[in-house]
Amino acid sequence: WDKTEERALSRKEILESVKDSLANLQLEYIDLLIIHKYDPQCPIEEILRAVTYLINSGKILYWGTAKWSPVEIFECISLARSINCIGPISEYAEYHPFHREKVELYMAELYNKVGLGLITWSPVSLGLLLGNREEQIQLCIKLAIKSGKYKCGGVDAVNGYQEGMNQATHVVKQLDMVAERLGCTLCQLLLAWSLRNNTSQILVLSANSQEQLANQLASLQTIHRLKNQVMDELDRILGNKPVRQPMVSTLQQRWTATGGILPQ
Repeated sequence: WDKTEERALSRKEILESVKDSLANLQLEYIDLLIIHKYDPQCPIEEILRAVTYLINSGKILYWGTAKWSPVEIFECISLARSINCIGPISEYAEYHPFHREKVELYMAELYNKVGLGLITWSPVSLGLLLGNREEQIQLCIKLAIKSGKYKCGGVDAVNGYQEGMNQATHVVKQLDMVAERLGCTLCQLLLAWSLRNNTSQILVLSANSQEQLANQLASLQTIHRLKNQVMDELDRILGNKPVRQPMVSTLQQRWTATGGILPQ
């Protein structure tokens, strides 16, 4: 039993963590248990049987995953069906304009075919962009740089980083201009953008005061202003909309390799 962040999904750890949480919260059961990060050292069957036992005993109602890859989630759901266990109902994933690939591209099959729910979070929704306008712009630039979308590699790393910084600054200032045109703050625009995705059922918020929470909830009034034209404009500004690669036909490859001669 290795009680570390990435290797803590044994049956013993799961059962004891739930027991401690119930004691700390002074509750009889937990509505949704989130299993954070996949544990390559622990068989998925052990995780499934542990959470199924907790559900059958009434200590939790449902369970979900956090920071699991689509392949790991699909394998877990498939195994749960084959061994008559209870699979996860949701994934807890990071989602904001600078972090889109997993939610919009790689998780689509799980949403549509398996019915997996989605709980999203972002540094914006957790209250890190609730300062004044200039503070929001600077923090959003850091978020854009951290995403890696605007870093320029090469021999000259310093100039490459500066170029990426300039590019991120230009993008964020354009987003701020759109927010000003829509009559909201940059933070509210980013939150409304996340809520605009119908795939996300829940967006986790965090605030230090009632005023901050009110400012975040005001983003709900911005959603109806994000028409298709505005969303297309935001995609053009961001320049990072995920696109699925076209399917490759092996028959076409063989046809081309033979110079147009029908493969035998």
